[in-house]
Amino acid sequence: MKTHRLTILGIIINTLITAFIYFTEDYKGLDIIMIIALVICYIGFIVMQFNQAKIGSIIFCIGSAVFIPIGLVGIIGVRKTVQNIEDEEFYKAHYE
Repeated sequence: MKTHRLTILGIIINTLITAFIYFTEDYKGLDIIMIIALVICYIGFIVMQFNQAKIGSIIFCIGSAVFIPIGLVGIIGVRKTVQNIEDEEFYKAHYE
């Protein structure tokens, strides 16, 4: 399945933010929450790759919600990916 580039950019940004938080002494209590959210993002991304785009997008959005406002990049990308899949299914159902 083709993933929208904003989804990939979002997961990269979330990873970089988590790495920054993890290696900064001032935010030691927050790093566990960020790591859990990042793992949830990765699980959602992997589920999307196994043709379960809607379920994966929901999981990805839950993980990205912790990273708001920059997490919106990934959420927008996931939404565009799901929209592209729905458009393809609609086209196949009605025009082929």
